[in-house]
Amino acid sequence: AESIRQARPDPRMVSLPSRSGPAVPAGPRSGAGALPGPDTAPESPPDLQLLDAYSVAVIRAAERVSPSVVNIEVTGPPPARRRGGGAPDAVRGSGSGFVLAPDGLLLTNSHVVRGASRIGVTGGDGSRVEAELLGDDPATDLAVIRIEAPGLTAAALGDSRRIRVGQLAIAIGNPYGFQ
Repeated sequence: AESIRQARPDPRMVSLPSRSGPAVPAGPRSGAGALPGPDTAPESPPDLQLLDAYSVAVIRAAERVSPSVVNIEVTGPPPARRRGGGAPDAVRGSGSGFVLAPDGLLLTNSHVVRGASRIGVTGGDGSRVEAELLGDDPATDLAVIRIEAPGLTAAALGDSRRIRVGQLAIAIGNPYGFQ
């Protein structure tokens, strides 16, 4: 009779628990497609290399644009009446914008500043200044505000004629005031 040998686990494999049963092999610990382990350096399959290249491109874009990005905090007049009496509180909100021109013109969304009685702007360096609304267009949801501040860096704008359907885009902003 032929003896049945119990399979010994391959030390190059790592196991992950399965929802439906015993642990299943997740991948090798050495060689092509290796998972990082204490004695191996990870190798990057082509997909990971592409994702890393995309991450590098996004990081570079963020680093290039971040000096132009601002946080905008607004206060609006309180609603006319509040149920249950009591004085109504002023309405507060926040959004993001960017320096359009070094002389203090900033572009933001109309819905951020529409109806605001006070507009405050915080730069990436933490400096805070008051802003004046120059104009807004609810139909396009764009608004231009002006601040008085030295050393502003305008964001470089792209050419919309060069954008193609399906092209990836990133959004960079600071609506919550994170530094």
